[in-house]
Amino acid sequence: MLNIKLISGLIIFKILISYGSIGSHAGIDKNKSKLQQLKLVAYEHDMIKLMDDFEATLVQIQSKGEQFSNHTLCLFKAFETSYDPILKNYIQTFKDKWDDGKDINWTILADKAIQKYKALHEAGIWKSADAKKQQAMVLTSAIQSMTKVMGCTPHPKKTQDRPKNTVRGAPKYATWKSIPPTTDEANEMHMGTRSYYWCLNHGSTGMWVAHKPAD
Repeated sequence: MLNIKLISGLIIFKILISYGSIGSHAGIDKNKSKLQQLKLVAYEHDMIKLMDDFEATLVQIQSKGEQFSNHTLCLFKAFETSYDPILKNYIQTFKDKWDDGKDINWTILADKAIQKYKALHEAGIWKSADAKKQQAMVLTSAIQSMTKVMGCTPHPKKTQDRPKNTVRGAPKYATWKSIPPTTDEANEMHMGTRSYYWCLNHGSTGMWVAHKPAD
């Protein structure tokens, strides 16, 4: 008679092995996908950090008994995400040869890239940011600074000299023109060679004008 407990134990063991295998393959696929999508921006444009992670991920894949064969292509794609034009042009020389069919070992490509990165970094000319974005940021900062300075600079207020014979809000004509004649005075007056007539049709209460009220 078969031992029920033994059979149950074997079934559970197979199930656990099955789940472990599924989980293992899922992890391998994830790591392979990671290598195919590496970008320098994820490593703050540090080539050494990128290569350390690249090699560590390879070890994880190989520890599961799997192989990875797209090392060179993945590195070319990763290096192309650099903002440094000197490095990109340098790597492109290897890419052109590889496209023409020349076999380029990924370890040699990685060593050449790291050496170039270190040389540029030590010379202080390594570009870790998009040049166009940097220019845009500098321009934006300059505009903001100019706007701030202009906004804080007091502008002289424009003043206009009012005629001495007027007050704020009053009509801009000679004061005497708005003084009505008294009951004893005529509605006509002479100043020099000109004659003026009191006309109720001008101003709020009347005004001395150069035409007769009937005109």
